[in-house]
Amino acid sequence: AVRLGMSATLTLSEGESARAVRLPLTAVFNHGRGPSVWVVDDAGRLTARDVTIARYEGQNVLITSGVSDGENVVTLGVEKLDAGLAARPTQSLTF
Repeated sequence: AVRLGMSATLTLSEGESARAVRLPLTAVFNHGRGPSVWVVDDAGRLTARDVTIARYEGQNVLITSGVSDGENVVTLGVEKLDAGLAARPTQSLTF
């Protein structure tokens, strides 16, 4: 038991970290079911995907589930879209 004024040596270990995706805040929308993003599938159609947000970082958001590596996510105009609309990715961004 360490008491006030005593010295102690601490060993910190890094726990297993969850993978996260950093996206701009403009990619996230909420239509009453919680946070979601639009994902463009291989056929170029939009699908709403529920996501889990770990934290907000300025103009970005860290998402820990709901989006997989390599998927295309819409980052602008998300409030004006509907499921099944056709989309064409124009640019890949790194945040």
